[in-house]
Amino acid sequence: MRVALCLVALAGVAHADDDADSALPSRSAQFGFTLLQHFADTRPVTSATAPAPDPTITQLGLAGIRGSFVEGDRAVSVHISLDVAVGGQIGRHGGFAYDAGLLPLGLGVALGPDSFFALGTGVAAMGATGSLDDAILVPIQLELEYGETYHLTVRARDSFVFGADGRKDGAPSLPLGDELEGMVGLRIGKVDSSNVRMGYFLGVAYKEMLGTRYIGLTLGYALGGMQ
Repeated sequence: MRVALCLVALAGVAHADDDADSALPSRSAQFGFTLLQHFADTRPVTSATAPAPDPTITQLGLAGIRGSFVEGDRAVSVHISLDVAVGGQIGRHGGFAYDAGLLPLGLGVALGPDSFFALGTGVAAMGATGSLDDAILVPIQLELEYGETYHLTVRARDSFVFGADGRKDGAPSLPLGDELEGMVGLRIGKVDSSNVRMGYFLGVAYKEMLGTRYIGLTLGYALGGMQ
């Protein structure tokens, strides 16, 4: 809550500062598919001779769209991020999975038409039938987009879980928060006549939830600029 209040207050300062340096809006969008594979389980084993517990989800595949916008004409402006993805999971119970979020409380520093650094928070929801309880999440997200022909994307999200007690404290790498996810990727593309940068996108994705670590690939198509 304190993070959200600080972001709102800073956003007001950014809008009220008439002497701030001007900057163009910065926008980025990605259409992609992410496949995550279980590779490590940190849940306790009940005895020395007992096998490690099976992961609730072995593989998780999600296809969707993600957009990030730094709007305004100030050096520091309001940042908004949204994402929607649907897919399925393989494990003890295969079935439908979804992941969606809206992060409207953020601040971003525009570094170019599709380059920026941003911090934001908002609300998200994720679940999978038969294996992952539906939950409301409050994420804190750091995001960096940088470059033109070769465009780097770095994103990290620490989420607090509400409405699903079994998913709390599910990220062993975090001192605070319940679930962790991140991605590092590269877009290689061109600039068309309307100043839209576009190209194929490849990334490495990482996630921690339910005391389990996942790693995988993200493949897709990305757009930037869109002035």
